[in-house]
Amino acid sequence: MISKPHKWFSRLLLALLFGLVLSAGCVAVPIGSTSDEPVPGRKIRPEDVAFIQPGITTREELISRLGAPTFDLPDLGILSYVWLELKEDWAVIWAIPTNPPLGGGAVVIPRTADWALFAAIDENGRVVRVGLDQRKLYDSVRSQARKWAEAQGLKLPPVQSAFASLPVPAEKALIYFYRTKPPSSLAGFLGLGGDFSLPFPIAVSIDDQYVTEMHDDTYAAIPILPGRHEFVIDPAPPYWYIERGALAVSPSQRRPAKLIVEAVAGQQYFLEVRSSTSGMGRIDTSLTLRNESDAQPSLRTFRPVW
Repeated sequence: MISKPHKWFSRLLLALLFGLVLSAGCVAVPIGSTSDEPVPGRKIRPEDVAFIQPGITTREELISRLGAPTFDLPDLGILSYVWLELKEDWAVIWAIPTNPPLGGGAVVIPRTADWALFAAIDENGRVVRVGLDQRKLYDSVRSQARKWAEAQGLKLPPVQSAFASLPVPAEKALIYFYRTKPPSSLAGFLGLGGDFSLPFPIAVSIDDQYVTEMHDDTYAAIPILPGRHEFVIDPAPPYWYIERGALAVSPSQRRPAKLIVEAVAGQQYFLEVRSSTSGMGRIDTSLTLRNESDAQPSLRTFRPVW
């Protein structure tokens, strides 16, 4: 059975193997298209949104036709539906150029593309813009949504570059997620001990709804209703998975972190997020409830998620 590889890990290895072309007698060639295979997430085509009439179609009508969005970004007024598209497989073949040759090998790696459908919603709950957009490797869904909206000429709240404390809503609780960076080492990446942090966003969900993605040294302040809530930090959410290719990450190697909090109105909570790669392909995460005094030194140096 082929386990599910982590998209960014396959891409990283592909980049490393291409680098060997200059020094170790490598060749990489496409060996077939996979574009007709099922993709993680729902692939949305232009004809799927042909029913939308800007300024007339409502948010509720959109969701009733397309289902719940992957991300709801209310501060930006944007709904996003995210999926991964498989393009083709590449065979990377290499040999160690010695005399006599010391050996070589081959690996099959998929080439993929991140896509999203964005729908901008106005203050009256009407869809005013909709469009398909491809994401760059290091972008979060939020940053991709912001770039798309700016290209559409939509007015957005300004980007904040430093920490800013928010007032706690009287009838809600306020959750601060902040992602700290573990010490990085090449030994950790090679599985020889220690941790290695890679510059890719991880997803945060509250009660089974994705709310944001986070890079290292960022935070997100999210108001929630009082009561019992489950928070999950997912280093490889389903819309990042592909079903084939080399260097697969098995489910046992993907470790989402979960935490349940009984939130009280008027209170604020500080959750430290950490994700690291320990060895080839294993992804560890942790989610820890901290005191404000413990969280503030890190938070004061972080920026909000974009």
